[in-house]
Amino acid sequence: MAETAVQRRTWFRKTLVVPTEHGAWSWLLVPFLTGALVGSLAGNPAPFSGMALVFTLIGGLSAYMSRQPATALLRIR
Repeated sequence: MAETAVQRRTWFRKTLVVPTEHGAWSWLLVPFLTGALVGSLAGNPAPFSGMALVFTLIGGLSAYMSRQPATALLRIR
């Protein structure tokens, strides 16, 4: 019985929460990390650029992670 519940949770997480497009992760993160690296090496960064990077990363990942559940919700309707 407990094994079935664990399998259901794993299935739910894999199919409804985590997007299945493996290449899309690199399309999202590589340009962001490249821009962050180039921006930090370019010279004198702004005083709050670290916080801006963190908030931008959180916003981008949130938008990317919300697409999969939204698509599943629209398919159910």
